[in-house]
Amino acid sequence: MNISHVLNLDGIGGVERDFTSFIASPHAHKNGLAHKLTSGTIHQELKPLLENNLTQISNYKQIGPLPVPKIGSLRSISLAASLVRQNPSLVVFWNHMDRPSLLNVLHNKSIRTFYYEHGSAWRQNLKNHYKAFLSQVDFLLANSQAAKRMLELRWDVSRPVEVLPNALRPDIAPVHPQQKRLPQGRAFRIGIAARLVSHKGIFVALHTLYALDKQGFQAELYIAGRGPEKEAFLREARRLGLEKKIVFKGFVSDMSTFYQEIDLFLLPSVREPFGLVSIEAQAWGCPVVLSRIDGLPETLTEGETGRTVTPTLPLSEYLQMGGSNKKMPSLVYSPEADTVGAPKLTDPALLAKQIISIGSLAKNYEQMSLNASVQTLKRFDYTQHIVALLEFFGKTKPL
Repeated sequence: MNISHVLNLDGIGGVERDFTSFIASPHAHKNGLAHKLTSGTIHQELKPLLENNLTQISNYKQIGPLPVPKIGSLRSISLAASLVRQNPSLVVFWNHMDRPSLLNVLHNKSIRTFYYEHGSAWRQNLKNHYKAFLSQVDFLLANSQAAKRMLELRWDVSRPVEVLPNALRPDIAPVHPQQKRLPQGRAFRIGIAARLVSHKGIFVALHTLYALDKQGFQAELYIAGRGPEKEAFLREARRLGLEKKIVFKGFVSDMSTFYQEIDLFLLPSVREPFGLVSIEAQAWGCPVVLSRIDGLPETLTEGETGRTVTPTLPLSEYLQMGGSNKKMPSLVYSPEADTVGAPKLTDPALLAKQIISIGSLAKNYEQMSLNASVQTLKRFDYTQHIVALLEFFGKTKPL
């Protein structure tokens, strides 16, 4: 069976990492499966892996040296032509919504179509042609229960949506379960791994450290990631007198070393359709403290592998914390209320309270660390994920 995959790979985010791990897996190529890709510009770090595992790569955003203008349906027409040339039996749209006219071309040639939601349901504008695309694609798949509900509640999808959560990539997973010990003789290391942008709540993390410092809990904040808010973050850290308690790691190519270095993982995101870094951290024995928003609660077992805190503060307080409201999401999914609504911030004082409760007693901390690793390695096994994904791709009739 020939499968063509459609997604944009100009960055390295959750869906890009999930796709490249899938393509690199030997299980994805069993039983004569051949995979082709139609994309735009591909990030340099992904190219070698993709070229070694795909039988064909096409750029639908260019015709020869000329770019295809982003006008009307020109790119959809170019994408349709590219896919027809690849002659697949199945096309998988990874987080890529398009026009129903594209589906008409594929369906007229008896090509089955899949849409795999990884976050576009939050970001895309509610356009009629996207709604029509979702109503006409043969199969719908989501990477979290939150993603499924976002499709249903925001996009009025009434058809069945299967849920297949993201999984722990083999290149980041430890071979055996890990258990950390509560540190003695040094500060408690809190890690955050995120692009330094507003919706990741990085200034919330900074003010959580400030709340811990005020209560006499000795902690440091280790940050893996880069982004446009770094300088503003440093200015606020200096204003709070915390600059010596912050360690910037920048871009980390081997995240397993980062997770081994820290004691607890913090993710106070404003929006997070799933949260791959949460399961990565837990696999390495890091208890987690997360915002109870979107898909994040699905990545842990509450009270056993970490804790969540419901966001309660208005977004305007992010400005008072030193951050920017630029590019903040307009809508998020609330798992508690099962509704889509305006986003809020997670209170740094409440996050600090949960961190202290986890990091104050060695026996409890170490049990939570072991629970996190054991449960995550079992729940998010990558081989099981690939097998389940291929089973979905093998469906011949819409659900």
